[in-house]
Amino acid sequence: MSRNPKLHMARNGRAYAFLDDDRKGCSQRVEIVSPSGKSCGTAVFQIANGQCVPWSIDIGYDGTVIQQQTNSSRSCTWRYWPAFFH
Repeated sequence: MSRNPKLHMARNGRAYAFLDDDRKGCSQRVEIVSPSGKSCGTAVFQIANGQCVPWSIDIGYDGTVIQQQTNSSRSCTWRYWPAFFH
């Protein structure tokens, strides 16, 4: 995965998470990187309901991954994984 400039601290400040927010395909990826720059692995988050049109993905300060699904004029759906990168 080429590293997207959108990044967030992870693992209680002991790593960085590069967030794939390019809105292509049916999944989004989050790569965890050590402070030295070495990749520790990538987590893949599938887009719900086969819509294949993600809106955004982010990580909360407690490590919770939050993924917004297709945004329409009438509704907005969120998925989350509590403390995934805690």
